[in-house]
Amino acid sequence: MRRLPAISSYLGALALCLIAGLAGAQSDSEDVLARSQAWQARASRPTIALSADDVATAERHLDDLRMVQVVRPEQRTTVFALLLDLAALDPGDGPTTNLQTPELRARIGRAAFESLGRALDLSRDGSTQRWLSRAVLAETSRTGRTRRLKALECLERRYERETLSALLYCAEDSDLEVRERAVRALLGWPDDGVHLFLLTQLARERRSGGWLPPALIRAHFQALRELGGRAGEALVAYVQPELMSADWRAAVRSLPLLLRLDDALAVPPLIESLGLWVARREAGGGSKRVEGELVAELRRRSGRNIGPHAERWSLWWRAKSSGSLSGEGGQAEAQSSKASFYGLRPSTDRVTFLIDRSGSMNASVGENLTRYGQALEQLAAFLRELGPAARFRLVLFDSEPRVWKDALQPATAANIELAQRWAGYQRPDGGTHLKLGVEACLRVDLDGKIDLSKLEEDTVIVLCDGATAEGAGWVRPFWWQSGEATCIRFHCVQLGGGGNGTLEALADVSGGEFVRVD
Repeated sequence: MRRLPAISSYLGALALCLIAGLAGAQSDSEDVLARSQAWQARASRPTIALSADDVATAERHLDDLRMVQVVRPEQRTTVFALLLDLAALDPGDGPTTNLQTPELRARIGRAAFESLGRALDLSRDGSTQRWLSRAVLAETSRTGRTRRLKALECLERRYERETLSALLYCAEDSDLEVRERAVRALLGWPDDGVHLFLLTQLARERRSGGWLPPALIRAHFQALRELGGRAGEALVAYVQPELMSADWRAAVRSLPLLLRLDDALAVPPLIESLGLWVARREAGGGSKRVEGELVAELRRRSGRNIGPHAERWSLWWRAKSSGSLSGEGGQAEAQSSKASFYGLRPSTDRVTFLIDRSGSMNASVGENLTRYGQALEQLAAFLRELGPAARFRLVLFDSEPRVWKDALQPATAANIELAQRWAGYQRPDGGTHLKLGVEACLRVDLDGKIDLSKLEEDTVIVLCDGATAEGAGWVRPFWWQSGEATCIRFHCVQLGGGGNGTLEALADVSGGEFVRVD
């Protein structure tokens, strides 16, 4: 019993030490926040030139801020706000004018952006996410815009339930960039409410235009694993009129929306649309490209090669629905034609050829035959196989584009011979400026605009035998800004082992094929 005072004194001293330690940790955390905030305010000034030492300092601040989140959970929202401001040092695709050392700022911003994701992971009770929705995503002032955009970027593919209402709110903001970032954060979210909301946005874009990039919304439905129920039925109600529209672009754009629907929802409108497009072709209209893509989707779902015959597909579907056959899915294959251009067999009857006329195309590939001459022979054979009902156009490119006919011409024997003769007079010479050739194919005007009413073709076949002058960097920005709306497929042939990825990129963004011919 005589030892009790000693034990009591020891426990009291220990408690005092713990209290002092916690107070010290709290004081240290406040110092860390103050120092980090002061450093961020300095680094954000556009006239301040940063150095490698500043990058190292920023990394130390980020490490300290991680510790604050662990030691002081109540400070997590304060830390998150600071991380948003640090992440904003990386402008991304935004302008960098009047900024000193933008590459160092971008490096710091990217590191802070990575920390944002870890900060959300720490908030398992959803408190940071709720604060983010109330204090950041709902902020509509000009001063809060940068934080808002970075927060939306940080939420992409995270599917944080606490932020859903705020994201839907941002997706209807008056600011286009805010709307786009919000929709990117919603892409692939497995929720019927999200599906139905984005369908209304797609319909809004169809009515008025300029609201949101349709390709961005379509990417949501293509990212899903499966879709059914009320949202699936609503999607069919939206897609079916598009599939049956006389506008081939509307049909082509709507087809990918059906990819994640089950057969019961998707197959009947596919078969009905195929019958309509075949009837249009037989009446002198239609689109072989649309027919081919409808058949390819039915083939992917059925594993059967029935062709463009709606009645036969209907018989198959009735048998499958009744359970008299299995109808297992097979490998996706493009509906192709017999006509071949260096092994490419695109399904089309409205095509423009974009042929390399640079000096290297004068290389010999056999007795009295050059690469250029061989390409013209392949072109003629392809068109003869398509037949006179098809229409075509020819564009050559070297240091500048050269165009044979402004409008598509029937693929008659006389027109094929005229095109060959005209191209034969254009001896290979000059550089390999493919971008100029693509712009000539799409009839891009001096303001960089494309008039869709002037584009009759649905397919462009490109042939090139080396590295392009511009490289591949222009392809994706050009496509998403201008080319995507055309719905044209670029099928590309690379002669030889050269190239710099341009043809591959062009085929990829447009959904076309790429082949390399040695």
